[in-house]
Amino acid sequence: MVLSILQGKYELNPAMNIQIQSDIVFDYDKKYSIRGENGSGKSSFVRNILYKSVSKNCKGKVQYIYFDQEILSQYYYVKAYVSMKEHKKINTISAFITKTIELHKANNIYNSNKLIIILDETDKYIDTTEVLALIADYECVFINISHSTNDNLKYDRIIEINKIDDNNATLKIK
Repeated sequence: MVLSILQGKYELNPAMNIQIQSDIVFDYDKKYSIRGENGSGKSSFVRNILYKSVSKNCKGKVQYIYFDQEILSQYYYVKAYVSMKEHKKINTISAFITKTIELHKANNIYNSNKLIIILDETDKYIDTTEVLALIADYECVFINISHSTNDNLKYDRIIEINKIDDNNATLKIK
């Protein structure tokens, strides 16, 4: 087990709570899909619960990459860095994701082949199987957040987030 989040009620943001119905355990060499309708709380769950747990429990031990749903600020930062340092251009989000993973490989500060990668709705920019090919040499916890249920990947766990009302959501593991 790399990481776990215990069942219970959590605050996603000041206006919304989520009830996690059973413990969630994340392991290496497993693929996880977090799914739900638009506005159900997927990204809030990732930012306010999952990412904080990764930062708290894995920092200094495991590399982690989080591609936020609002990816443009990350994109422009890496684009500027690569332009200044390598005198190369990055012109697409797909190329940015590829370069970010390459930079993590080159600057492996923890001297570890362990990685947690979180993709928040990046499937509109890059095929998820391309990302998996880029990280094939890692022991990896792969987490993909999406509306889609029809990508071609076989996930080890599917985590569904459903909005009950304006203030509450539930999280179930399938």
